[in-house]
Amino acid sequence: MHHYMANAYYGRMLFTETRSIFNSNIIVDLSEDLKNRNDKNNITDISNYNELQGLFLLFAQLNDIKLVMNKIESTDQLWINLFKDINNSSTIENILNIGLHDEIFLIPQIAIIIDELIEKGKEDSISIIFPYIIKPFNEVLPIVQKWFTQYNNHQIKNLAALLLTEAKYIFEPTIDTIINLLTNDNDQMRYRAQIIFQHPARDVEVPSKRISLLGEKTMIKILEHAFIKDYLSRIRVFLLTFFFDLLWDDSIVFYKLFQYMNQLAERNSTNTRTIHFLNRLYFINNFTWKSIIEIIIQTLNPLYIEKLLHSVMHLAKHSQISADNWIEFAKLLAITDKSQFKEKLYFLNTDIERIEFILNEVSTSTNMIEKTYFENLESILVQRTTIKVENLSRQTYDEIIYVYLVVTLLFQIMLIKQ
Repeated sequence: MHHYMANAYYGRMLFTETRSIFNSNIIVDLSEDLKNRNDKNNITDISNYNELQGLFLLFAQLNDIKLVMNKIESTDQLWINLFKDINNSSTIENILNIGLHDEIFLIPQIAIIIDELIEKGKEDSISIIFPYIIKPFNEVLPIVQKWFTQYNNHQIKNLAALLLTEAKYIFEPTIDTIINLLTNDNDQMRYRAQIIFQHPARDVEVPSKRISLLGEKTMIKILEHAFIKDYLSRIRVFLLTFFFDLLWDDSIVFYKLFQYMNQLAERNSTNTRTIHFLNRLYFINNFTWKSIIEIIIQTLNPLYIEKLLHSVMHLAKHSQISADNWIEFAKLLAITDKSQFKEKLYFLNTDIERIEFILNEVSTSTNMIEKTYFENLESILVQRTTIKVENLSRQTYDEIIYVYLVVTLLFQIMLIKQ
């Protein structure tokens, strides 16, 4: 009965608010209409209506809170039931459905229950839930780290490595585990590992990783995997995209990595694969720029300078260096022996300008069926839109922003030809 009374007066209370609605160009005052109907039917108003209005507002708020609490309690109860009876398949299925349709945040209660079950050796029974557990609370990170360091079970280590890395706690021992997950049979675990390495944006504008936080040892481990070890092409792509949104904000770590990679190159002199990162700098600070200039002055190694040239073009496009920085680099580039450079030509036009040029040439041509057509097109492009590497140092800062490797455009030609 009390529910009926509460709902009745709560509904009436809502309709005492003055609100206007537009209906066939007539403004209707709901509260006035309600008052007229009450007078007509001789309904007597309640004297202490203001007090009841506050009471029912409180009742409604408490009822809403109770509904939310019941939902939370039901989710928590599932984990309690799982702890009490690990062999209850329906409980695991219900938790798994939550993970599939919503999210399972690693809150303290869930972390403690999982930890207790792991202590009892029941990890295999609940491992099906692991791929859907995400975003550990700060309070449970010590527990997660314990899972990674104190247990040899691969499923536990995989989950712990993902949780720590996704929470930005990236350290050397987790790298091997994360890279191995790139070939994991579980789609969810593999996808989460891919996201760690590959930024979702094609053209990254703001870096999301910092070398100062990753540290020297972690970066060495990543570089070893990226440039030394043998992986399938798709795995190497994920590893190399790690650098696209990396901010090189620690000049000391940068220089130590440079020295380490030099030593590594000497030990692997028979390896034909490029094992340097100097051409993969997209975001830096002023201190790292000074280290770059220092490396050039110390070594005057054409191989390093060519790689740094490619990075400087990236940095200019991302507004990471100033016009004065480019002038400083161009002076050193001018005195470098460029006969040892692998790339001899660079394009000066923007992507759109180059594509427009190709399309115009193709659309106006009448002899596309000839075998030599695309060879001639390539020759025209080289003559009209390229600059030799010897002349790059004379380009201004604004001009160097639009310089690209020839290989980029040749790839575009191949796509059109296909």
